[in-house]
Amino acid sequence: MAFPSLDGRVFRDATPQPMGDVGGETHFSYHEDADGRVWAEYSGGSIARGYLVGTRSGDALDFRYVHLTESGETAAGHCRSVVKALADGRLSMDESWEWESRPGRGTSVVEEAPPPTGDRAEYAVEPGRAPGMKLAGRRVTLRPAQGTDVDGIVGLLGAPGVVERWPGETREHVEGKVRGDDDAKPFVIELEGETVGYIQYYEEADDDYRHAGLDVAIAAEHQGQGLGVDALVTMVRHLIDDLGHHRVVIDPAADNTRAIRAYEKVGFRPVGIMREYERGGDGTWHDGLLMDLLASEFEA
Repeated sequence: MAFPSLDGRVFRDATPQPMGDVGGETHFSYHEDADGRVWAEYSGGSIARGYLVGTRSGDALDFRYVHLTESGETAAGHCRSVVKALADGRLSMDESWEWESRPGRGTSVVEEAPPPTGDRAEYAVEPGRAPGMKLAGRRVTLRPAQGTDVDGIVGLLGAPGVVERWPGETREHVEGKVRGDDDAKPFVIELEGETVGYIQYYEEADDDYRHAGLDVAIAAEHQGQGLGVDALVTMVRHLIDDLGHHRVVIDPAADNTRAIRAYEKVGFRPVGIMREYERGGDGTWHDGLLMDLLASEFEA
């Protein structure tokens, strides 16, 4: 039986093993492309950050993994998994693994995380991110947007000082992004626990044109404090170091000199004017500026 793609699915360990580092609090966020290439990020419990990469043939996975524990130790190994279906329709994987960085081997089972419950059950975990997995900048923290963030995001993007550059961003559109119906991956920008902005990225999956793009907004009362630059540097680092992109683009309005200066601080360079690229809130077409940043030029 051929099971669905693992792309966007989040799994957690259902059978922690004494010789393993992974526990019930560890979440694996999977990606899979049309060519059977599989990769995932994982964290939680004793795992500070981990990655795995491999291949899928039918319902069998073969991959290698490496991670950093909260105590500062690194570990690596090899795993073979078989995808199975649970009675409630979720997926699970029977795993046989062996350390390559130290002695030991074992078996385990990971199960797809159940959907959210309660008033926000309609909002799924954002594809490609484990629940609670955050990106830490120098001052700000980027957190995957959840259903409970929708009202705040809509309010932020519709407020004076922001809405002029984000016209027409409806609640339905934001809800779609949070549910994973949109190509954009939404994050809230937090400063000491307070939401101060919003950032999203999207990916071009075609191997011959692969790159990522960004959009960012900072609440008016928090602009001019360097928070946007910090958020962009943090997200660009994730796109390059974690997701393997060699090029990142951003496309501010050509007359948004404040944003352009901020993007240049991150390392983005102007590519060219895109004439009548975007329709503004006044109904007229405005020029945009395409800017890009290559991984070889990025200095975090």
